[in-house]
Amino acid sequence: MSTNIIPNTFVAKTTFGSFQVKITDRDYITIGSQYHCVQISYNHKTNIANLDWLNTGQGGCEITGKTIRKHDTVAMADLGFTILRQLYPFVDPIIHLRDSSKFNCRLPDDTKVSVSSMIYHLLLYGETYYQARFHARLLHTESEPAYHAFVEARKDPNYFDKKYDFRNNDLNTAFKPLVKDSTNWDDFFRQFEE
Repeated sequence: MSTNIIPNTFVAKTTFGSFQVKITDRDYITIGSQYHCVQISYNHKTNIANLDWLNTGQGGCEITGKTIRKHDTVAMADLGFTILRQLYPFVDPIIHLRDSSKFNCRLPDDTKVSVSSMIYHLLLYGETYYQARFHARLLHTESEPAYHAFVEARKDPNYFDKKYDFRNNDLNTAFKPLVKDSTNWDDFFRQFEE
């Protein structure tokens, strides 16, 4: 734990809300109220910090119950990064995003299926949430050509299968008309925005 004079638990009052902040002996910073909506971990040996998760979907992030979305979500994570840099000034400026956020989709038969937020944003918008909101970049630049090829393949009709099987009768019923009206996967996913 850092020797800075910051209590282990305190309330951070900001222009976008009030949040309970906890700093553990194992160098985790959590931000939230009912739930830990942000968790950042720090490794003293490597000076590397990780954003372990960022999740506002269940609510309970802000003390008064205010819903945290969009810009406020980014600001809440930035609050965590600011506290991290105050506690550990020698931290590597690159925060590693190890986020494994997901959300549940309810199928017509009431079955819940977990969907990766990263894959969802990548397919729907052509970039991850962190690229869009935090201007994140790939840490391993040698992966960039393959990554960009994957993103661009969404727009290539050669990678689009008009006979794609969603492996669920309800999903096939719902999505086959959208597939029929699409020329590539980007067209298909854009229909969800309409």
